[in-house]
Amino acid sequence: MKEKIILDITDFIKKEIINNSETDIGPDENIISKGLIDSMGIIRLMSFIQEAYNIKEINNKDMLLDNFQTVDKIADLVSKYIQN
Repeated sequence: MKEKIILDITDFIKKEIINNSETDIGPDENIISKGLIDSMGIIRLMSFIQEAYNIKEINNKDMLLDNFQTVDKIADLVSKYIQN
């Protein structure tokens, strides 16, 4: 399941955030420091994730910048919520 989440997140970032489906984004690549996503992009990504995975609310304690630095960390966060 995590692999599908990683693919979904990567695809969303490529198509909806950076508008370039040819960009390579590795799961452990720091998407913030590379400038691939900014705060508005994170908000758009969170809306997508909540809708795509039927997550009602993300706890404030999980809304840490560290949880959004890589696609892998974002996928871990999503996995946590869909397993509960």
